[in-house]
Amino acid sequence: MTDSPRSVVVTGSGKGIGRAVAERLTADGWIVVGLERSPGSGTVEAGVLAEVVLGDASDREAHERAATVARARAPLAGWVNNAGITRRTPLHELDETAVREIIGINGFGYLWGCSTAVSAFVDQGLPGAIVNIGSIHGRTSFVDHAAYEFTKGGIDALTRSVAVTYG
Repeated sequence: MTDSPRSVVVTGSGKGIGRAVAERLTADGWIVVGLERSPGSGTVEAGVLAEVVLGDASDREAHERAATVARARAPLAGWVNNAGITRRTPLHELDETAVREIIGINGFGYLWGCSTAVSAFVDQGLPGAIVNIGSIHGRTSFVDHAAYEFTKGGIDALTRSVAVTYG
């Protein structure tokens, strides 16, 4: 940890992997801002997060708001794209609403997060780190998970693209 304060945004920080990541980052001295879809996670009250921004990860503006809040506290030095959902999506009976939600959160959510983070790093003239939480589903298939696997494979490709361009 450096002596200078630095902030990080964690999407999907209200529970599961996102909350565990936020807990660890806070313990390591980061100022953690969470992007959560639903109120009431208790992350601020528990000392897991410095602040919560309520919003859907599929919404680009929610990422912008999270970055603004984080940068108001300290230079943005990290971003963790974690928010994600899965549903069974058999190709022979796709539910378009469910597929669009999966692609919105798991696909666009990661794209907006990477874009927002990289833009902040460039604007600040400071390096930063992006962690994209993927899944074995990005490399291995399971029955009736076509939409989820489509997004997780995309997350792997996006991660490589960010690394090649900005690493």
